[in-house]
Amino acid sequence: MDNALVLEELLTGLEISEFSREWIQRSKVDEAGIKISYNLLRRIGLTDEKIATYAQLLGKDPETIERNYQRLSALGLTDEKIATQARLLGRDPETIERNYQRLSALGLKDEKIATYAQLLGKDPETIERNYQRLSALGLKDEKIASRADLLGKDPETIKNNYQRLSALGLKDEKIASQAHLLGRDPETIKNNYQRLSALGLTDEKIASRADLLGRNPETIKNNYQNHIRLLRKDYKDRDSGRELLLTQAHLLGIPSTTIENNIQFLDHLEIDYHNGLLLGTTAQLKRKKMAWLLREVFDYRSLPEKERHETIKRMYDFVRNNPQYLINSISTLEKKKSKLRTKAQEYKS
Repeated sequence: MDNALVLEELLTGLEISEFSREWIQRSKVDEAGIKISYNLLRRIGLTDEKIATYAQLLGKDPETIERNYQRLSALGLTDEKIATQARLLGRDPETIERNYQRLSALGLKDEKIATYAQLLGKDPETIERNYQRLSALGLKDEKIASRADLLGKDPETIKNNYQRLSALGLKDEKIASQAHLLGRDPETIKNNYQRLSALGLTDEKIASRADLLGRNPETIKNNYQNHIRLLRKDYKDRDSGRELLLTQAHLLGIPSTTIENNIQFLDHLEIDYHNGLLLGTTAQLKRKKMAWLLREVFDYRSLPEKERHETIKRMYDFVRNNPQYLINSISTLEKKKSKLRTKAQEYKS
């Protein structure tokens, strides 16, 4: 039977691309081979509709599909996962093996490689070029392994983003610490740079907050508009909160709900909230730090019931006069416990 007719018989009524039709028509696989591949795809969970989108697979040598299926299964991919990466079944088995060996050499375990299964079907030269670029930036194999997704990116994307970041003044070491930016859409990097620059941030400042370049440009825009409203010192001057955003640019990456909750929380404590460092963590985290202070510095748990209310007020006074401690992590506070306990003595009634 004509291969095109076999295809129609198996996928009756479904839309099949002209490319797939021509591919199968030119294929050396016979009717039996097409049906073997079809049955394999059905067995691992692909519906006829899904097979129709990958119809060219039916024109591949069934031995290739079976071999790739077995290799992917051996890595720990479930049939469901393989079905989502069905195009891998039609790849040259040598390509899959070569990419597997490269990822394995970086230190990725089979389980981790399975999560990056799409990389197994990439051109090995792409993976190698990107590896060399990342390695030249100073990234160790362990770090590259943690950002293995970058190995499958278009090398030109990585090159263009590297040049953009470098032009801003970022040294290779800094770019390496923000390696995820190398895989972003260059237009996103460009748009965010232009957005931040238009707000008045210098290249040096943008470089210091390079993480913002990978954000959704609309998020940056919306955060600026919302934050400047929330941080306004003079409500007659719409731009009176702008200076804080320019000096504490990291706030542009923080959701407005977090900023608003912080303002309400700090205002309740009678603490000036026009402090970018105080606004950088959630109000919930600040409450946890205050609970830690109450427990570890003011010995709340060991106090008689009648003294607890007054001790809470003392802790609030302590924080109100020393808001910098709300910026420290709890682990840092732990290291300062002795000093804090001494300082807390000043707040005894």
